[in-house]
Amino acid sequence: MISGIQQRVAGIELSSTAARKAALGYLEPLKDLVRTILEKDPGYLPHPSVYEYNALSPDLRPNVLFDFVVGNPPYVRHPNLSKKLRMVRREGYLAATGRFDEYVLFFELALRLLKRKGTLAFLSSDRFLTSSYGSGLRRLLLDRTHISWIIRLPEEVFEGVSAYPIATVASKIEDHGQLSAITRYLDLRGKRAFKSFNSETKIFPPPGAIEIPQSDLGPGSWSFVPRWASEFIGRLRKSMPHLDSIAEEIRSGIATGANDVFVFHGKPSNIESELLLPVLAAPDIQKGQINWSGNYVLNPYQITNSELGPVDLARFPRARAYLESQRGFLEEKYHSKKAGKSWYVTHDIIDSRMLSAKKIVTPDLATSNRFAVDTGHFVCLNTCYVLLFPERTPLETLAAILDSSLLEFIFKLATPRASGNHYRYMKQFIKSLPVPDPSNMPSDLISHLSSAYRDKDWNAINEIVFDFYEVPERARRRISDSVSQSQP
Repeated sequence: MISGIQQRVAGIELSSTAARKAALGYLEPLKDLVRTILEKDPGYLPHPSVYEYNALSPDLRPNVLFDFVVGNPPYVRHPNLSKKLRMVRREGYLAATGRFDEYVLFFELALRLLKRKGTLAFLSSDRFLTSSYGSGLRRLLLDRTHISWIIRLPEEVFEGVSAYPIATVASKIEDHGQLSAITRYLDLRGKRAFKSFNSETKIFPPPGAIEIPQSDLGPGSWSFVPRWASEFIGRLRKSMPHLDSIAEEIRSGIATGANDVFVFHGKPSNIESELLLPVLAAPDIQKGQINWSGNYVLNPYQITNSELGPVDLARFPRARAYLESQRGFLEEKYHSKKAGKSWYVTHDIIDSRMLSAKKIVTPDLATSNRFAVDTGHFVCLNTCYVLLFPERTPLETLAAILDSSLLEFIFKLATPRASGNHYRYMKQFIKSLPVPDPSNMPSDLISHLSSAYRDKDWNAINEIVFDFYEVPERARRRISDSVSQSQP
């Protein structure tokens, strides 16, 4: 029996320590049988089929194919791969696209090792679902497999590691007609959902699973929209302008490169006031309001003949003395050492004209939509994003819409979740939000939304937005419940 298992079950580990642990795990279910054999043959020595080897080596040529390949590929980031190794991987793997992380290659390796109709089950990072580097793997899975399950798991699966794990189960196919099959997506990130999930359940598919035709998954980012929502969201995305067509610009806030030097709590007396600008960070921005914490940023740039450039420190002796005291540290910063900028400037250019610009601001990382109007009082650090619009745009109306449950629901469906139920509110994710062009909105609607925004009447805003977007009644409760459950 043991020899039969050894012929049919094999494992590969790169490190000797991991290989030894895998060998012990291999033998654990067989310990009673091994004990019986040892009683009859004290010299018996089991040889589990666990090999210490680099699974991605081009020299790996197994003489058998497998029915199942199960794995937890190592999460080696692209910057940690040598240039030579990146080149070798790109030559050998279709999944090695863009700035690929090495784990994506193990999916392709698994497909090479599988028999026809064989199944892979991998625990990995979720980044390939949405990242540009995951495009090669997404195409490979779409072309060569039926993706039966994608299951999001709690971060606690990897103790002490910042990861966003998913389980992927897919079967190798040759008949592309199978691509009409259903892919199921299940989110078990909530502790309650994870603990209550039971693989022995007789309910199939389990409650909460989203079913979509695999053919609906394209080579672009994958998002899993419940069937009940897909029709009207698709309609909205086609009928409404995207946010980036309404905004003049969507930009990140200022990266100083050295906040400890350039950002102050309160207005310091040892720096000329002319160089200090009130600045917002992510915690200052709440839903529909700004609660400024009193921080200032030292602005080492000036506008001369409409051109931005470093200030002349000779004109600001107090600022010069302060910056000189930090010179050793600042000269080691990348923008000074590598980019050739003046040693005393910030990484990003600070344009003081942004201070008086009317704008909508949002944190770049938040658990819920937190868009707020700044009527021209602050600049922003790079923990925020800034949305600039034409001069007469009713910003309060747009902020009200962006803060609505409907827009939060749409945003979260298409955006990967980060640590601790947070989402990245970056340009690449918010630019495609469907929003109406204010110039085409009825004046009374603009007035009602602006008034509700000032009053922070979110219930009224939600009802107005649901009505304006013509969201079906049966979907409204589901949207509200989904948004509520996604927040801490």
